[in-house]
Amino acid sequence: MLGIQKTFDADRLMKCSHVHEIPNAGPHVVYDSKEVWNIYELFHTRYSLHKRAYQHRVSNCIELMLTEVLIMANEHFKVTGMDGKLCRMSDAIDDMVAYAKLSDWVIMAIQNSAEPGLAPARELLQRVRRRDMFKFVGETVLPTKHDAAGNGIRVKKRAKEAEIRSKLLEMQPTTHADGGVVTGEDLMVSIVEISYGKGYSNPVDHAHFLTKDGVEFGQITSEKVGGFM
Repeated sequence: MLGIQKTFDADRLMKCSHVHEIPNAGPHVVYDSKEVWNIYELFHTRYSLHKRAYQHRVSNCIELMLTEVLIMANEHFKVTGMDGKLCRMSDAIDDMVAYAKLSDWVIMAIQNSAEPGLAPARELLQRVRRRDMFKFVGETVLPTKHDAAGNGIRVKKRAKEAEIRSKLLEMQPTTHADGGVVTGEDLMVSIVEISYGKGYSNPVDHAHFLTKDGVEFGQITSEKVGGFM
């Protein structure tokens, strides 16, 4: 559907998968050792799909705009919850009757509503449909920080996004040709983390494999696969 080529063979991996009892660890899915490269291709395909489609800047921009649509509509769009009580979308997490009703129909309901309070949300939703996106300013790769043991430290996204937004506001000139001033509400900063599925760790290092005789279990680390992994 996306037209992105892959070399991972899911059918072959399923045929080479088994459930075995691992000593001191219980039942695990294990793989034939010959499939280690195919598993690397699985995680590479996952990374590629996130990089080129799921976390693409246009996809993220649409996600941010739809989030803003729901925030704008929150006070004016309600669903029926327990005991017939009207519930805001933001409160539905505490009302499972209302929560179970929330799905994609909400977007269509906002678009087709004549409620005056939903006008800003409808206008922003129309921008999404016209592909009139929020302006993309730029992107960069954040440097990875490490702890004393050399392990990568994951970024605290909310705090880091607020820090970046604050620094961007400080960088704007004191005078503007058009007289406009950029505020914190005008900026959206989004940190996207893309990995092989286990943060800074190699997920294949944690998989269990059968040796060629089909009896012994073991783990195949990246050093045993190739020097470039």
